[in-house]
Amino acid sequence: MSLSTRNQLPGTVVSVVPGEAMALVKMKLDGSEQVITSPITRTAADDLGLKQGAPAGALGLERRQPCRKRKALGIAPKE
Repeated sequence: MSLSTRNQLPGTVVSVVPGEAMALVKMKLDGSEQVITSPITRTAADDLGLKQGAPAGALGLERRQPCRKRKALGIAPKE
C-alpha cells in the first residue's frame, strides 16, 4: 500500500478515551478548527503513546460505493 501527501492529515490529539478493546481518539487538524474522531484499537493507542496535546497524524481513506450503487449513479468503471 502506498501513501501520498493527499491523504495524510497532521494534527494534535485532543482526547483519548480508552475502552476495553478500543480507544476513541479525537484530533484537531493543523491549520483548522476541524476535529476528527476515530476508533482505533487500544493496543495501537498504547503503542503510539497517544495522549492529549501530542502531535499525531491521520490517514484519510477513500470510501468507495458498492458496485451496484455506482452503476445506478452512472459512475461505474468501464468494463
